[in-house]
Amino acid sequence: MNTRFIQTTSPRPAPPSSRGFTLIELLVVISIIALLIAILLPSLQGARAAAKNVHTQGTLKAVGDSLELFRNDNERDVEFNGTDGYPPSAMGEDQTEPGAQNIFGAQWLVRYLAGKDFRGYVPKRAVPAELRNEAQEAAGAEQVDWYDDEAFNDAPLERVGPYLDPKVIRPSDLAGEIAGGTLGVDDLSVKQPVMQDTFGFPIIYYLADQTQAARPNAALASFDGTHPGIYTHQDNALFTGYCNSGACVLGGWKPGTHHIENFGSNDPVVSDETIDDDKQTFPCYIMNKETFRSTGGLETDPVRPPTVIPYRRDTFILISPGRDGTYGTSDDVTNF
Repeated sequence: MNTRFIQTTSPRPAPPSSRGFTLIELLVVISIIALLIAILLPSLQGARAAAKNVHTQGTLKAVGDSLELFRNDNERDVEFNGTDGYPPSAMGEDQTEPGAQNIFGAQWLVRYLAGKDFRGYVPKRAVPAELRNEAQEAAGAEQVDWYDDEAFNDAPLERVGPYLDPKVIRPSDLAGEIAGGTLGVDDLSVKQPVMQDTFGFPIIYYLADQTQAARPNAALASFDGTHPGIYTHQDNALFTGYCNSGACVLGGWKPGTHHIENFGSNDPVVSDETIDDDKQTFPCYIMNKETFRSTGGLETDPVRPPTVIPYRRDTFILISPGRDGTYGTSDDVTNF
């Protein structure tokens, strides 16, 4: 039997189209993507900055709460008689280090709320008198590091606190970023720990002078201790810069840029220019502008002059320079 095989062939599929995007189509797509990025990027950056501002506000609240806890524990301590129990902020000598150098408000804040090694601060009452007497140092006696356990034969001095989470503290790495000056600032001054905001910049601290705050006609702020005010600009000169009648003796963080650095003894407290956010002296920056405007503002009345007082005249001020790292601008984050 003959079997006949019939060979069949299936139709060959059509070749796929080899047509791709034209150069014009690619350029159009790229242009659309670039346009979308240009539209969305500022919004994303703004949202990121807003989130950091909120986080920084939370940090300032945590610091403020810690200051109140500190005051509750120490308001009867003779060491804080002149500060109503709060840590001081005035520029002063660091007695915990050998030699003489000044540290400032932001650094005192860390010293008292956490201690230099973040294990609590060493109170003066726990230190032998000969090791905390400035006259002894002036006579040539060598200071001993209060935070060095070995210096006291492995019998560490008494600690208090810490009152603050060390996560918001960092050892200062500002030495290459702060311009030096003539206020007794050296390497040990700029290496002391500071609080940092979410942007990585120092949070500065000013304590109100209670003896001045009680006076109804007290000045908002002073240039230094010579002419007392409720707040003293010099307290954070290492960070904000420090100028007197045009002669700057400390450059500060981001030298020459801070809008509250140019505060000298002859600067006006309030004027048509200094009331603006971008042209401020330190007194105007801390002035309670709502109260000022509600009582007449710049339209001065010789019979009923406006009320000129600082924010938080009875306690303390905390300031983050915000995203731009410049103190005295509109993006600052503060506790007032």
